[in-house]
Amino acid sequence: MEKVENWPLPTLDFNNAVDQTIKLSLIILNLNLNLNLNLNLNSMTFVISIDDKAL
Repeated sequence: MEKVENWPLPTLDFNNAVDQTIKLSLIILNLNLNLNLNLNLNSMTFVISIDDKAL
């Protein structure tokens, strides 16, 4: 524990971790957008089919 001064500076690792976190959050956001789009399309077709049966 007393050899803290020998540890490498974590700037590159920190930047890489931030980059990976941003990429992961963008992937999750993209998955959420795709899921929401699919759910919206499914609900729209469901409503359209109900309207067709009502007609």
